Amino acid sequence: MFVQDPAEVWMAGYKKCVVFANQLLRPEKPGQGQKRTRK
Repeated sequence: MFVQDPAEVWMAGYKKCVVFANQLLRPEKPGQGQKRTRK
């Protein structure tokens, strides 16, 4: 079998989506997220 555990794949994708959505909604969160102060 070349398919991973569905739960693992789902959790990984879900976490990626959550992080991506958080960055889109709140891209300028102080301390967390992308550090824009350092170019």
